[in-house]
Amino acid sequence: MAGEFNYGNAMSIGGGFLSAGADWYSAITAIKTSKYAADILKYQAAYIDAVTELNVTKKKRELKKIIGSQRVRTAAANIMPDVGTPMELQVESEILNEIDVALIRISGSMEKVGMQAQAYEKEIAGYGRAAKHFGRASGTLMDSAITQLKRKPPKKTG
Repeated sequence: MAGEFNYGNAMSIGGGFLSAGADWYSAITAIKTSKYAADILKYQAAYIDAVTELNVTKKKRELKKIIGSQRVRTAAANIMPDVGTPMELQVESEILNEIDVALIRISGSMEKVGMQAQAYEKEIAGYGRAAKHFGRASGTLMDSAITQLKRKPPKKTG
């Protein structure tokens, strides 16, 4: 009857719950692990931003040194450094430097976008693994419940 306790059924249900619990734990772990990996990639992307700006600053300092050197050389030759060909040389140096700065920024941006895409992929993969584990856990509980509902109570003896 329904009032009787059956140890076999209880063990089976308990095993189903343990199995489902393990899958739920695996699902939560998959989400946490993927978020951690994604966070690392996001920090790397921020690092790329910082390195890019340092490289830009370095390139701009190099330009100042180049123009300073050009001015010293032209002044030493008794030529006005701010007119004519010396001035054109400085302007050309500035233009070439700006092109280099733009290329540094483009390269940094491309690397950063790549890191952000990898971070997104890690998160999505973690959610996919979690969904698989949650589904398996739900299936385990449903199978256990259905199996127990189909069982007939043991016959009384005596």
